[in-house]
Amino acid sequence: MKNRLMRAMTLVLAAYLSVGCLCCLVACDSTHHQGSDKEPVATAVRSLPGCYGEFRSTTVEVMETDGYGRILFAYHESSCLDGHMIALCIMQKSEKSEVYYLRG
Repeated sequence: MKNRLMRAMTLVLAAYLSVGCLCCLVACDSTHHQGSDKEPVATAVRSLPGCYGEFRSTTVEVMETDGYGRILFAYHESSCLDGHMIALCIMQKSEKSEVYYLRG
């Protein structure tokens, strides 16, 4: 009886862990933003801790661009879990497939 109970508990635990791992593996990458501000969103998602880049709650406002192509922008994200996050970010350079930024 005890052996069957342990085997059943192990099976249930393995099922929960498998489903959890599967959910983590198939989760969407939030940097596939389709708007005109996809480079600043990618910069914010990769450089700010706790930033998720949720499309319905993300706002990017370009504040200034200098002669070297650096962009100063304000990033705002609101989510039900973390509340509001507002950050000022600098994107150093953007190419076709890469975004350069400083992480401080």
